[in-house]
Amino acid sequence: IGTFNTVNLWTLKSITNSNDSKAKRRAAMAMLMSESDESINTWSDAQNWKNIKIRTNILFDCLEKAGCFILRKGAIESYYTCSNKETSTGKPSEALEEIESLRKRTNEFVDENYNDILRALYYSSKTNQIDESDAIKRELLSEVAPILHILSDKTTVSDINAVVQQSRGTDKTLFVYELINDCGTLGINVDLSTKIIDVVGFPFLINKGNNVNDVVEKAIRSRR
Repeated sequence: IGTFNTVNLWTLKSITNSNDSKAKRRAAMAMLMSESDESINTWSDAQNWKNIKIRTNILFDCLEKAGCFILRKGAIESYYTCSNKETSTGKPSEALEEIESLRKRTNEFVDENYNDILRALYYSSKTNQIDESDAIKRELLSEVAPILHILSDKTTVSDINAVVQQSRGTDKTLFVYELINDCGTLGINVDLSTKIIDVVGFPFLINKGNNVNDVVEKAIRSRR
């Protein structure tokens, strides 16, 4: 097709596995939907590619009327305007960085660059609202329980980071942990690393020996 600036999960897969025809087709589609018509005009068989893009957009428009929304650029990371599109796949820290950057942008900028996602959000807002607290609770339980298990008077922040790395496969976390030793009672103070998530209950204290499920369930709730 030519040289492209858009690189996402599927283009990386097609490069590393030349026999994966599905990855190649998805990579080609992601590139096609990400490039402007002016850019496509420079490709070989440009008119054929533009016709494919027109037909695909019509198909996607029809699906959206039925409530089925497809990320036309291939992956949510392909829409990022701040974070690295090539290395941020699946990383919550880069997602938060992207969201924080959008807070400084105009509504027109967000609408232009995130229009596919906004259409899906407008459609879904007609139904039940999403409760972010459930997802946050799951994230917390996957980290807090292992941390409390290894907690001792010799535990360090590095130890906590190592536990998060082992349990999650990455040391990136949505939470900030502070070690607490109150007259021999060990615990951790837990806070969110960002203020953009729509839940209340942070920060909260949980001590070693507490029932993690009960504490998290009582502490964290939706603002709605």
